Amino acid sequence: MDIDGTTYQNNIHDVPVNTRKALKQLRENGFKLVIDTSRSKQEMVHLPKNFLEDMDAVIMLAGGQIEINGKTLYHYLSDAHVKEAVNYMEAHNIVYRWVDDQGNACLSRDVEEINAKFSRLYSMVPPVNKWNGERLVHLLYYTNDAQEIQDIDSIFCTETHIHYGFGHEQVAHGMSKASSMKLVSATFGLTVENAAAFGDGANDAQMLKEAKIGVAMGNACDACKETANYVTDNIEDDGFYNACRQFGWIKE
Repeated sequence: MDIDGTTYQNNIHDVPVNTRKALKQLRENGFKLVIDTSRSKQEMVHLPKNFLEDMDAVIMLAGGQIEINGKTLYHYLSDAHVKEAVNYMEAHNIVYRWVDDQGNACLSRDVEEINAKFSRLYSMVPPVNKWNGERLVHLLYYTNDAQEIQDIDSIFCTETHIHYGFGHEQVAHGMSKASSMKLVSATFGLTVENAAAFGDGANDAQMLKEAKIGVAMGNACDACKETANYVTDNIEDDGFYNACRQFGWIKE
C-alpha cells in the first residue's frame, strides 16, 4: 500500500475513517499489511499514531530502506555516482534531498516552493545540509529541464530512475516499489501471486502491474489506472475500503 493519496489523505492529514476500519479488518482476517512508499522515515513522523506500528513491514524510499521482522535493510546508491551527480547538481543549481543510513534526510538548499511541497504532504520540512560523503540509500532532485534529467540519469547508469513531475528519484540498482514488494513477499514465504497492491502515483504503476491484483485509486494517475486490474473510488470517497469489500477481503 502506498501512503499519500492511497491510505493517507493529505488535505486532512489523516487516514480516512473507513480506511482505518478496513485495515483493522484485514489484520483480523490474517492479511499481511505492508506500506510501500517513497517517503523517508523522517518524513513519516507526523503520520497518525499506530498507523506504521500496525504494519507487518514498512518499505521506504521505494526500497532504499525496509523495516521487517525487527530488522532494517538498506540498499545503497553507488558512491561514485552520488559524488558525480551531486557535483553536477551543485554546478547547475539543482536542489536535492538526500537520505543516508544514519537517520539523516536533508535538503541541499532552502527553497520556498520545495519547502511548501514537503509541508503540504508531510507536515514537515527536512533540515538543510549539503551532502558531505554520506552513504546514500535515496536521492530526490528537482528540475524541469529535460537535459539535466537526462544527464543525471546518465550518471546514475546502474540505478533505478523514477520521474514524476518536478521530482526525480534515484534508487539503488534493481530496487523499486515493485521489487521491494517481491522481496518482502518472499520474506513472508509468499510470492506476488499472493499480493494485492494499492497505489495512485507514477512510481506505483509497476507495483500494481506485478501484483496478482493491482488496485488504482480513483484519484490515481493514468499510468496506474492503465496497469491496474481494478480502479476503485477516490481516497476521499473510501476507495481503499470499497475495493477491499469488492474483493471480499473484508465485510461491511
